[in-house]
Amino acid sequence: MKIAFVHIMKTGGSTVTNVLNKTAFRPHRYLQIDPECQRENDWSDQELRGFLSWNTDRLYVHNHAKNWEMDTISEYVKQGWFTFSFYRHPGDQWCSFYFWSQEANNERFKRRQTGRSRPFTNELTLDEFLRLGWSDNSELQSEYKNAMPGLRKNLDLPERWREMNFVALYSNQNFKSFLKKYLGKRTWMLEQTNTSSNSGYEHYRRKGLISKTTHELLMDSERYDNYQKLLEKPHERGHEQFLTANSNVFLNRRQRLPGPVLYVILFAGSAGSNLLTSHFKDHPHIQAFEEEFDKFPSTWANQKKWLRNFYVRLPKKDRSIQALGFNTKLTSISDTSRFREFLEQHQVRVIYLTRTNPVKMAVSDVLDRRRRERCGGSHVHEPSHDSCTTQISVEEFHEALKCEQRSAELDEYVSTLDVPKLRLEYEELQQDEAAALHRIWMFLGVGLIKMSAKLPKNNVDNLDEIVLNLDELRAAFPGYEEHFVECANYLADELKIKKK
Repeated sequence: MKIAFVHIMKTGGSTVTNVLNKTAFRPHRYLQIDPECQRENDWSDQELRGFLSWNTDRLYVHNHAKNWEMDTISEYVKQGWFTFSFYRHPGDQWCSFYFWSQEANNERFKRRQTGRSRPFTNELTLDEFLRLGWSDNSELQSEYKNAMPGLRKNLDLPERWREMNFVALYSNQNFKSFLKKYLGKRTWMLEQTNTSSNSGYEHYRRKGLISKTTHELLMDSERYDNYQKLLEKPHERGHEQFLTANSNVFLNRRQRLPGPVLYVILFAGSAGSNLLTSHFKDHPHIQAFEEEFDKFPSTWANQKKWLRNFYVRLPKKDRSIQALGFNTKLTSISDTSRFREFLEQHQVRVIYLTRTNPVKMAVSDVLDRRRRERCGGSHVHEPSHDSCTTQISVEEFHEALKCEQRSAELDEYVSTLDVPKLRLEYEELQQDEAAALHRIWMFLGVGLIKMSAKLPKNNVDNLDEIVLNLDELRAAFPGYEEHFVECANYLADELKIKKK
């Protein structure tokens, strides 16, 4: 069954997602399309509509209310998705947002929601903020008024919320009842996440921080009427069919779990595929293979035979495997059209690796090729730093820079695939390896565990230390100046750190 969560801010949404992941989605191998795990910003309306065509029954889509168009929610309902949301007392909710947005650790909100160095709530009293949010006739400055429409859409119920399948006020008891009724899951402890220092609407009203005029705005509002209706009972629409459908997924304890999630890592050059695969091999529930297509004659007949044995027959032998896959360069695939058909037929999830700096990628490709010729394997560790220093001819570097074209071809190819996809930049693995791996584990629906790769890194980022004629190459390829400058800046930063 496909599930869509319309996340209204400050209504327990982060707790809901975390608990669902642990108790239901991960054990039942759901694909979680969650922007908070895969990138910083929400899915666009076009992306949300694109998920409707994904050919998998175990799919969970999460997006904040502001970026759910009502027509899109209606289309999800029409196509048989279970759509749900939670709400709360609007006074408590808006107070919670007010204090949450000001807290020091909330840098992402300051950057993404306001574009300011500090949120606008710092410049308003609580009463001013509530009055501005609940009235279009406030006398406060227009620069703050401009932020209100988007904020209201994030904090209020969707306009046609009664079209959704389930909406209730968030409380521990209501959420536990939801888990038991719809997912057949029990949980005794709910760890609250993403909380604020809010003491509650009535507390601030008693202290005189909320005026009588502002309180009357709330009492006369549609948001408070909606709260009163949900206070009487949760909204449920067409839920009987979902209770029946869920019995086949969550409630039937004797049902065998589906086979492992199938994946493939696609890349165009030295973008960290071997490094990533080493992490996969260390995960206890992932069976990962490297560039298998390079080990036998590259005809489609051979590749198809191997794919069928690997993806169709092998998973039946070991039910403990939660994810199974391998990596390959696009150029190693003998027939990309038939390969696309195979991926779509078996709904193989695609992780495609990119690298933002083509200069570094070209140098890495040259070093990997030389290392392969010298050692018989592209990632054989060479402990001596001097063994990595080298010269690269202009002609060899020109050939290596074709990696940029191959990367563009990979982007175009992946865009045509009608399968779940996750884009990962090599720089993400460098800057925050744990966060990058967390995104991948969520994408594959496997256990979230911490690990460190056993594979040593052969290519250092400071190209001045390994390419002796880097200045010559820089002069020969002026169109790549910004990428050479990035390498030089990296060296300058490293020298400053060493001096300190």
